[in-house]
Amino acid sequence: MPKSPTNLRVWDSGTGDALSVVWDAPNDPYISHYIVAYRNTVSGIEQSINSITPFTTITNLSQAVLYEVSVCAVDGTGTQSSVVYGSGTPLLLPRTPLSFEAVPTTSSIVLTWQSNNELDLAGYSIWRSNSQSDMGTEIANLAASAVTYTDSNVVGSLQYYYYRVTAYDTDSNHSLPTQVISSRPVSLNSGILVVDESKNLSGTSPFQPNDIMVDSFYESVLGQYSPTMVIDLEEQASDLRLADIGVFSSIVWHGNDSSDIDYPSSVRDALQSYISLGGKVLFSVYHPSQAFVLNASYPVTFSASSFMRQVLGIASADYASGARFKFALPAVEQVPMIKVDSLKTSAAFNGHIFKVEGITPVNANSLLYSYGSGYANETTQGFLNGKGVAVSNQYGSGKVVTLSFPLYHMELETSRQFVGYVMQSLFNETVANDDLLMPPVAGLQVMPNYPNPFVNETTFSISGADKQQTLSVEVYNVKGQHVRTLFNGLPDGKSSFRWDGRDSQGRAVGSGVYMLRATQLGQHGIRKVLLVK
Repeated sequence: MPKSPTNLRVWDSGTGDALSVVWDAPNDPYISHYIVAYRNTVSGIEQSINSITPFTTITNLSQAVLYEVSVCAVDGTGTQSSVVYGSGTPLLLPRTPLSFEAVPTTSSIVLTWQSNNELDLAGYSIWRSNSQSDMGTEIANLAASAVTYTDSNVVGSLQYYYYRVTAYDTDSNHSLPTQVISSRPVSLNSGILVVDESKNLSGTSPFQPNDIMVDSFYESVLGQYSPTMVIDLEEQASDLRLADIGVFSSIVWHGNDSSDIDYPSSVRDALQSYISLGGKVLFSVYHPSQAFVLNASYPVTFSASSFMRQVLGIASADYASGARFKFALPAVEQVPMIKVDSLKTSAAFNGHIFKVEGITPVNANSLLYSYGSGYANETTQGFLNGKGVAVSNQYGSGKVVTLSFPLYHMELETSRQFVGYVMQSLFNETVANDDLLMPPVAGLQVMPNYPNPFVNETTFSISGADKQQTLSVEVYNVKGQHVRTLFNGLPDGKSSFRWDGRDSQGRAVGSGVYMLRATQLGQHGIRKVLLVK
């Protein structure tokens, strides 16, 4: 039996009716020729041709039909080798480039794709626009050998750039474009992003908060450090990328439900790149070791190269299901003691919450808070007393603060003081400016209402809404209960709204604080208003 051909390649000739077949000839002096067989996968018709060279062209094929191709070697006695297989489709137009990606840097966006295999390929065209639905303009024309392009003519802002690539042949025929990819450079210049990882639960118990309850708490905690944008991961269609987070100077990331907590692990690379390039993140989540590296057992010590140790500055973690957490005890003078809010836990827990990890920092000086409970150290409930629950770390050019407890369950005022310390002293954020004469920041926002407080009705506007996507504007009370939907549909230029202090049944509601909430495409803005009678 003769030796088999290897490395079979099937190339599209670009004429629409032919395939070029190439293989590596084996080192066998007894081979007399090769048999190239091909089958039309639509009609099932099989044919074959002979070749004395390790290449041939199959002609008179049907355009846009997949052909299965096989090659074997034949010696002088007619004995055939084992068969090698391939496939190809003859096309007139070039193929759409595959594996198209856009990777942001601090000053550019790097586009990459996989090389096409048409024999008449002449090159690639790069297209860019400011709209997902618009093909845009050709910004570059590249040789057939190119598989990357760096777009340096970009500005970091909340506006995305939308890219496509087409291949073109020697007859100037262009392929269909790649799928559109949005991107923007890492600029760290667009303020604070809030990432809401919490599920929208029933709101009927302390451990089942709904969206508006959580949003209201973090809006209050951030106070004058008003976020530019809020992204609700429950409404986000795809995983966050570096392009999505890289324009923001700081991120407040919170997860306040103790189940389904592993989302951060799926975007770990994007987070690591963001922090390395100078981004700052405050994480407030249950079980960081599970959330970031899918840890399944305790105690656990992290390797020197792990995300936990390098990026978060956490050397080890421990946990016991019976442990109960009540106090975040300061390890540095600049932060206040933070206590569990008695209204946000069950009476059965005696003012405590559970599912809080104890974490040990790589550098003891980076510890911000330690675990405190109302139980003695030798008890099951006090098992984690003295372990860390908040750690800061410098990674690359950025900073990260990781809490192993959810701020949502803590008392508001001391939580606000702590977040203010992080934002100002560690992250160097400046306070928001609510001056009505200042131009609005891009991104979905509920702008200040007037009058506020109000008696009969108040008027407000929504900034940053996409006119072609459904916008929902709703009113909630401070308990997270829905009061009224003011608008739900395509804004189509509409940006001003009013609320007359009535619920969905037309009944006047009582005096108090209410929340105006705008939601669109997984983003939302929220603003407190005060109704007085």
